Amino acid sequence: EDCDPAYDDCEGPRRDDRRDRRQRGCTEDRALDKADRMGIRRARIESVGRREITVRGRQGGDRVRVTFGTERGCPILDRE
Repeated sequence: EDCDPAYDDCEGPRRDDRRDRRQRGCTEDRALDKADRMGIRRARIESVGRREITVRGRQGGDRVRVTFGTERGCPILDRE
């Protein structure tokens, strides 16, 4: 069967399938990575919800808790 590009999609779907499989929002791993980049040591996940991920750890000898949003880029919602 020949494909006529004027009428047919000869190369299949244009959208990259990998883009669909990749999660775009903030994940637990991404939140832990961001906490590490912020200088939080021994970071661990405290809780995960639909809209936020809370991470606990230590920074400068103090205990800290950071809440990240689940949107793209893991925005900081709260820091204690």
